[in-house]
Amino acid sequence: MTHDEQGAPALPRIIEPRPALMTLLAERAGGRLLYVQALGGFGKSVSVRLWLEQTGACASWIALDSYDNAPEAFYRLLCRSLGLFDLDASDGEGAHGSTDDRDRASDARSARYDGFSDSPIEYAMQLATRARDAARGDAPVRYVVLDDLHTITQQDILYSLPRFMKRLPAAFRFVALSRTEPPAPFIDAFGAELSMVQAADLCFDASEIRGLYAQYGHRLSAEQSRQVSTSTDGWPIAVSSLARSGEVPDDEHGGQAALDRYLKTLVWDNLPAATRTALMRASIVDDFSPDLFAALSDAPQPRAFIDDLQRQNLFLTKVDGDRYRFHALFLEFLRARLGESRIDARKLARTVARFYHGKGDVLTARHYALFAGDFKLLSDQVLSQVQYDRHSNNRSMSAYVASVGSYVEELPAKAFDKYPYLNITAAWYRYLTGDACKMEQALDRLRAKLPLLALRHGEFLEIALLTLLLDPRRTLMELAGQLDRLPALGSRRHTQQQAASVTVNMPLAHRCLRDFYELSLLDSFDELERSVGAVFRQYFKIAILTCQAGFAYERNEWHRSLDFAAQAYGEITNETSDEVLFAILSHRWVPLFGLGKDEESDAMEARIEALLREKDALYLMPNFLALKTDAALRRGDLQAAATWLDQYFVHPDAALQLFKMYQYLTTCRAFIAQERLDEAEDLCRRVSALARSFDRITDAAEADTLLAVVQHLRGNGEDGVSVLLAAIDSLAPYRFTRVFSIEGKATVPLLKQALARVERDPAAAQVDAKYLNAIYINAQEQAARHKGYAAAPSDKAKLSKQQKLMVEYLARGYRNAEIAEETGLSVRTVKTHLFYAYQKLGVSNALDAVREARRLELIE
Repeated sequence: MTHDEQGAPALPRIIEPRPALMTLLAERAGGRLLYVQALGGFGKSVSVRLWLEQTGACASWIALDSYDNAPEAFYRLLCRSLGLFDLDASDGEGAHGSTDDRDRASDARSARYDGFSDSPIEYAMQLATRARDAARGDAPVRYVVLDDLHTITQQDILYSLPRFMKRLPAAFRFVALSRTEPPAPFIDAFGAELSMVQAADLCFDASEIRGLYAQYGHRLSAEQSRQVSTSTDGWPIAVSSLARSGEVPDDEHGGQAALDRYLKTLVWDNLPAATRTALMRASIVDDFSPDLFAALSDAPQPRAFIDDLQRQNLFLTKVDGDRYRFHALFLEFLRARLGESRIDARKLARTVARFYHGKGDVLTARHYALFAGDFKLLSDQVLSQVQYDRHSNNRSMSAYVASVGSYVEELPAKAFDKYPYLNITAAWYRYLTGDACKMEQALDRLRAKLPLLALRHGEFLEIALLTLLLDPRRTLMELAGQLDRLPALGSRRHTQQQAASVTVNMPLAHRCLRDFYELSLLDSFDELERSVGAVFRQYFKIAILTCQAGFAYERNEWHRSLDFAAQAYGEITNETSDEVLFAILSHRWVPLFGLGKDEESDAMEARIEALLREKDALYLMPNFLALKTDAALRRGDLQAAATWLDQYFVHPDAALQLFKMYQYLTTCRAFIAQERLDEAEDLCRRVSALARSFDRITDAAEADTLLAVVQHLRGNGEDGVSVLLAAIDSLAPYRFTRVFSIEGKATVPLLKQALARVERDPAAAQVDAKYLNAIYINAQEQAARHKGYAAAPSDKAKLSKQQKLMVEYLARGYRNAEIAEETGLSVRTVKTHLFYAYQKLGVSNALDAVREARRLELIE
């Protein structure tokens, strides 16, 4: 390993060479990813470090911990460690000088990427691509060691990291050290390129045990070596601890017992009381710098103290610059001693929180502030952070959720009561993550504290009022009336302040912050302008125009929709946020697709993509790609489904997140296109339930429409028609038709059956036949314009023997009465068989039934 690389732990003073293990590591490190998996104490770090030293390989060592378990923190650390922020540097910049100098230079360059905090994963992907494009073909292999990868559990990181790795130049190879098995996304992404080294490979055998004891000056017989091996199972840390002492345990006191006894009697009991106290106090953190060690231990010369600990081999390793970390098992030992002592751990945590707050490390400070119960520090951070700074309108909702989720989940009730503006954060977090019940609780707490908020924290009043608009239990007009009775908003304290996201990164304005369907029935927006307009300020006129464009779009009034979008575009200024501009342009794009103006639609698509890249608004890319994928699928490009499902941000969510609503609907279509109907049905049902819990009736209707398509493809046409008719009924008051018709060929057969059902029994169907017919006509238009993505029902066995016979008679020109006469069945029975045959074939008349049955080769 080259001497100037960062982050690698120092090797112990005495080590066993272990040539067999070194050979194994070399053999298995030939692919893109080597995954070393074993519990603590198996020597993962020492073994890989020794191998890299012996081979002289170029490597970067990245020591991870729980504070890195957020996209921004993780990818900033990773990109800095790999030098990706240095791609724009001149030949001399950052190339020389000390490690700390290079770190500071890299940090300064990373700070210039203003959008990195807003969309860290997208920026990291872009940097990886640029590194690959700039790579030399003869570049030497560079290993990247991700130590303690098991501390990273955030789903967006785990799904994006394999793709990030693969985008880097081929010279980069990764070594992951973890206590847990490889995450599923790693297995899926790397396949045969993933090699494993596991606990059994790392264990000491009897000969290695004898060699290690000898290095410590203790001679073992073959029988004693076998005894140590048997009692410890070759567990490296137990063997190492025993070798230092020269002890040979009996079979009754094995590895863990030997290690505990060694730490207690041969290490801990022999330390001075002051040292023991310092170690316990330092164990409150996972790692520390000399400055933090001094703050915790009151050591007058912290660096000398730390150096002395290392000379004593007290399981202390230097990692990544000027940070130090105890071995995980020794750290657990120290924390157990801390728990038994009279030292106030919460007070220590408060010291750590204040230390990191002073360093500007918000995420780490929050972690310890929560442990300490230091809600004043948490509230101070909220006062100055994401919801009210200049980036608040231009930020990835995914990054926001990952950041806020690190502390909102753990805040106690008293914190929300004492610092009422924390309810704003809680409400937004619960809203974005799709927890309607807890969001409503936060909104109720916020509403009750509005007078106090206005009196003591007026700077939060505007964002508080915007937050109240999220409440799905009240119509927008009811909320507007309540706003009229609240204190008037004053001018902003800072000209750069902006309200929090008004589109939640979603591309369609009328279905963003909430489903504004109710506004489609208003003749005038004057009342809203006096109340809601005061919250939206300069965005109110744009919001109304884009919503009107959206309502026209939902009614298939394509040209009217374009007119409103053009008016909204005319209102933009240099101050208009990127996400609002994205929404306006999206409202110009989607009607062009609906009209079948492919050339203009493609041009608008290209314009939006270029704009997002030019403005570094990469956080909007997931929803842009969702729009793009929808268009491709409706045109019959089934490869688009595979491309979409391979995106890092498309992955199973145990709990659906509201800000991904549009993406989920695209995923439903992709599943249908790939005939993954079980997954499609499950997701459609979950999306529909989520949408209804937030009164997003248009989203729910779209999810139900796709569910109806799934039912049709399964051969359950009758159930599909029932689902579709219920969805149509929910949007009937607003005369929205696009949701059902834009799917084209996917919904045409269902709509035919729906019309037939309504004609048979209008009262039972409870759907206006004229409205339904308009939807059907629009769907036929889309089917004529675009090939579509949903295949016809493929289960040929779904036609019963009698149903098939009836269709065969139809093919020979028989009428119902003639079929009855030929078969001896009643006319009513013949009609019943044909009714179910029509449903399964997705048709509504005899001619189409014969044509479809022949296409499916059910009849000759």
